[in-house]
Amino acid sequence: MGKVKWSKYAEIYINLEESDSEKYKVEITNSESRKIINESAIYWVCFKDETIPRIAGEDSEGTLAIGKTKKLETRFSQFISGLEKAFGHSEANLLHYLFWKSCSFRDKYIGKRIVFYYLLIPEENLDEKERENIIYYTKKYGEPPVLNRLIPKRYGDW
Repeated sequence: MGKVKWSKYAEIYINLEESDSEKYKVEITNSESRKIINESAIYWVCFKDETIPRIAGEDSEGTLAIGKTKKLETRFSQFISGLEKAFGHSEANLLHYLFWKSCSFRDKYIGKRIVFYYLLIPEENLDEKERENIIYYTKKYGEPPVLNRLIPKRYGDW
């Protein structure tokens, strides 16, 4: 099972308002993001046009996280809130702190675009599809995506 080709995505741009403050503006920059609906989905969050070094190779897609949600619109809102205020989805909260507590991270990635790819999946298949995608990534790069905390059912069949 490889990573699927995603047909829908939302592109997010993080723009510093003032270089000395912990404030920035999140802009949603493509029309597909306006079509996010409250259905179940799996998603990949990536830095657009960035390569992330991993233990077993270079991730040219810039993958930050792979996840699942029963309500896509709610998860997307949580992700934006996490990026802006560190009060939302745990992966975005961590990304917020990386931007403001790690100068080297901020200097390297501020102004980059984050792409939130998603694929609508029936709710009963969410766990399986999320696991398949995280396992696929982990096999390819030797570790899970940088903001994922665990591999679902990591002791099961790979």
